[in-house]
Amino acid sequence: MERIRQRCDKRLAGLKANRVTWEEQWPELELLWPCGARINADNDPRSFGGEDRQGEVYDSTHQTVLDKAVAGFMAYATSPARQWHRNTTRDLDEDDSEAREHLDAITDVQRSAMQAGNFYQVLPHVYREGLVFGTGAMIGLPDFETVLHWYPMVTGTYWLGANAKQVVDTCYREFWMTTSQLVERFGLERCSIAVQNAAKRPGNQDDWHKVVHVIEPRKNAGGGPMATQMPWASYYYEAGSADGDHDLLEEGGFLRFPVIAWRYQREGNNVYGRSPCMKALPLVRQVQLQTLAEGRAIERDFVDPPVQVPTSAKNEEVNLAAGGINYVDESRQSGGIRRVFDQPTDPSWMRESKADARMQVATMLFLDLFQMLALQPQTEKTKFEVAQRVKEGMQLMGPVLNNLITDVLSPVLDLYYYTLEAGGAFPPVPESLSGKDFVPEFMSELWMAQKAADVGTIGEFLAFVGSIAQGKGDPSVWDAVNLDDVVRDVANKMGVPAKLLESPEDVQALRQARADAQAAQAQLAAMQSMASTTKDIASAVPSLEASTGPLQNTQV
Repeated sequence: MERIRQRCDKRLAGLKANRVTWEEQWPELELLWPCGARINADNDPRSFGGEDRQGEVYDSTHQTVLDKAVAGFMAYATSPARQWHRNTTRDLDEDDSEAREHLDAITDVQRSAMQAGNFYQVLPHVYREGLVFGTGAMIGLPDFETVLHWYPMVTGTYWLGANAKQVVDTCYREFWMTTSQLVERFGLERCSIAVQNAAKRPGNQDDWHKVVHVIEPRKNAGGGPMATQMPWASYYYEAGSADGDHDLLEEGGFLRFPVIAWRYQREGNNVYGRSPCMKALPLVRQVQLQTLAEGRAIERDFVDPPVQVPTSAKNEEVNLAAGGINYVDESRQSGGIRRVFDQPTDPSWMRESKADARMQVATMLFLDLFQMLALQPQTEKTKFEVAQRVKEGMQLMGPVLNNLITDVLSPVLDLYYYTLEAGGAFPPVPESLSGKDFVPEFMSELWMAQKAADVGTIGEFLAFVGSIAQGKGDPSVWDAVNLDDVVRDVANKMGVPAKLLESPEDVQALRQARADAQAAQAQLAAMQSMASTTKDIASAVPSLEASTGPLQNTQV
């Protein structure tokens, strides 16, 4: 019977073969946008990490643009400083305040867990590698202290597989561990004979060993509570070790796929994605060549220009240093030492060309959109202009955000939700939510910018109704507008927490109390007015009798 490790090695070979064409462009991307990728590199960590990564880069503007783009995704899509998602259901009754408050409580627990761990430290790695190589990945493993601990996976060290729906469900990765780390993590008896022997020698505690980690769907999973019965299998083994008694370092499993792989732009059946840096590559090449050419032109025309020297000075020493003195024959018109090129090169056209290329690279990485989101317009006119430009930018960014939701944000929130639920971290579920699946609703600045168009439409509608009411002098036109629903709909689109809104029942009670208070006040005012009138009549009788005599009843 074929052993697990033998089968895994065969599949790994197939996954490596499927990735070969992607590896053709990755080295140049790594050269221009260094991310620490290890493409077809089989050497241990002693040989990499501190090497010079800028040796063939003459202009690093594109790297600064990438840094700003990563910061833009962090700040405007998944900022740890503000709420960027909330939980809801597909058929949530917005008037059910108990359900809304429960969903908001779950959101708060998820946010606290993500902030307590290293999620926000690893997420920029996913953004950076997704923007450069088209695919950025990390793996979240259960952690007793922080719920989930995230490990970045560097491009070139992992291989992905997808199911029939083109959803990534398989990951093979290679990484390095020292002798002491292997023994600490898996136990001495589980390690190969070579590692066991190295562990006995103090000088070999820090020797490096390659480890393969396999995560793939488990065939015939029993569905039981044991790790070896879970839907996703997890295998660790030492690469290259042939010990018959040490087939696997560890066999485990996961209830849910723990690998998060963002594919920036997906095409057809491709498991890996394409990136904006791939599109920007010709422009970056152009800037590098023009920068090098400009440097050579400056060196030739100003720093160390070529000169022509009279033949009479051929056998004499010519001093070309700064401040140097040379004696020449003035009897000839061209007898002195002079430049070969009388007119230096004008690099202005080249600089304009580079500026245009840099701007195109920045646009490809949405830098202009992030800069607009950072603006704080002071007038209504500039607010409208910025809103229109943001709306145009969001239309281009829509597919990117959809892939980000599908590949990263929704799976991450699902992992946190089910891990926290298993640990009993959530309050009891209200009856109205029993049996319903929760779905995330995103509300970061990028998604709110998309929703701003809906809020703006509602604002324009209310302004239109107000103009009619003012023009006709008849406020009854507002009777056609359900202002309560308007307030709740806008609050929902703006992501206002449910606890800040009163329930419809409470609103009705407040209005009834206000109406009762106003009725009581009106009744009191009427009674006071009647009492005042009676008092005035009573005080007027004596004076009237004094002037006309006693008043008598008159019968008609």
